[in-house]
Order: sequence, then structure tokens, then C-alpha cells
Amino acid sequence: MCEPEQTADSWVWLDALVEPFDEDFASAVAEKPKEQERPALDFFE
Repeated sequence: MCEPEQTADSWVWLDALVEPFDEDFASAVAEKPKEQERPALDFFE
């Protein structure tokens, strides 16, 4: 019988992985992608 994979009860384990963010990472996270144009979906309006 296979045991289910154990999962963490909280996100505390991530604290050890997170280092201070550099400027490139911070700007990439803050960047808003432009809205996609998808005229084929206008059919549903």
C-alpha cells in the first residue's frame, strides 16, 4: 500500500528559502502584463 505524500501544515518552511529580493526580481513581480487581444472570444459576448 502506498502512503500519501506528507504536506506541510504551514508555509514556515519557506522562510529558510527566501532571501532578500534583488531589484530585477521585485520589478518583474510588480510588472503588469498587457491585456491580450483575443477577437475569437468576442463570439461569447
